[in-house]
Amino acid sequence: MIEEKEGIRIVVMGNPVTQLRPIFNSHTKTASDPKKSRDYKKKVGETAKNYLGDKWVPLDEPLKIVVTFYREIPASWGEKKRKEAVDGILLPITTPDTDNYLKCWLDGNTGITWKDDNCIVEIMAKKLYSSFPRTEMKIYRRNDRGEWI
Repeated sequence: MIEEKEGIRIVVMGNPVTQLRPIFNSHTKTASDPKKSRDYKKKVGETAKNYLGDKWVPLDEPLKIVVTFYREIPASWGEKKRKEAVDGILLPITTPDTDNYLKCWLDGNTGITWKDDNCIVEIMAKKLYSSFPRTEMKIYRRNDRGEWI
């Protein structure tokens, strides 16, 4: 587990994946997760398990999370535009939406990092460009004085 001065940090390398629309089977009248979303959730969960360790018990208390989704910089961009993206001047205001990344991320951590994502009472999420695509999350718990730590 990576527990910093404040918060617990988890990083999943690779491009973040959004929660895709469920696939509906008209014969069985059931819906299922598309493979891409399902595989990413599994990767998130396995990475969280590695970060948190074998003795970790999923949290069941009020939590605050800060999640940053670092998207790959498009290969077609020139050097100037790439530098602006890395420096945070150019921001990814195109699809996919931040909330769709978040849905997949929350589900991937449910039952592993936290008991259920209903424990999360505060969220800050953003998406940026990076030469090293990844998702970083910090989890904050409350101390006896009600402060996030």
